[in-house]
Amino acid sequence: MIQIEVNGRRSAAVLADVLDAKPGLFTADGSGTGQATALNEDGSPNSGASPAFRGSIISLLATGAGVSDETGAPVLPVRVQIGGQDADLIDAGQADGQPAGVLRITARIRDGIAAGDAPVRFFFGYTPSPAGTVISVQ
Repeated sequence: MIQIEVNGRRSAAVLADVLDAKPGLFTADGSGTGQATALNEDGSPNSGASPAFRGSIISLLATGAGVSDETGAPVLPVRVQIGGQDADLIDAGQADGQPAGVLRITARIRDGIAAGDAPVRFFFGYTPSPAGTVISVQ
């Protein structure tokens, strides 16, 4: 239950859910869906004009990991899916130069992913990021 008090006056109590994590990927248009804010292995922004190669490493910006350790890495296990397949997680931790809570997730794109816009999701523990985010794969 959450209740706010200001100048001696209290609001009505409201029941609020508490979650271990609420994953989300940053996207090019800020909506949380569509083209992910991602960097290809060569440092270029991922897009239809600059897709990632199968077998290469992609970096994604994420948030909503829940509790982090002293280095900014999520305490919950992290899993990444690209094109419906589990990707090889390289690292997940605090993104350099970003505010606390903004994570950089790096993963290797599996060779079997189809070319084009590939759905990308990640999980903190058992909680998935919303569907509808993609990276471009060549």
